[in-house]
Amino acid sequence: SPMQHLKHLRLEKAARLLTGSDTQLADIAEATGFCNEFHLSREFRRVFGKPPGRWRADPDRALP
Repeated sequence: SPMQHLKHLRLEKAARLLTGSDTQLADIAEATGFCNEFHLSREFRRVFGKPPGRWRADPDRALP
């Protein structure tokens, strides 16, 4: 659906921000349109299979 596509684009942007900076998760959530870091973390884990902090630390991470 269009809303799921938009959410996926927002999550990809969050993943890029996690990769390219040491920005706090709350700031990334705000920058990508999630209401808070908990909501971002829950959706991120659902799509990427791991929470944002573990994804950021994983040297073998890749966008789906």
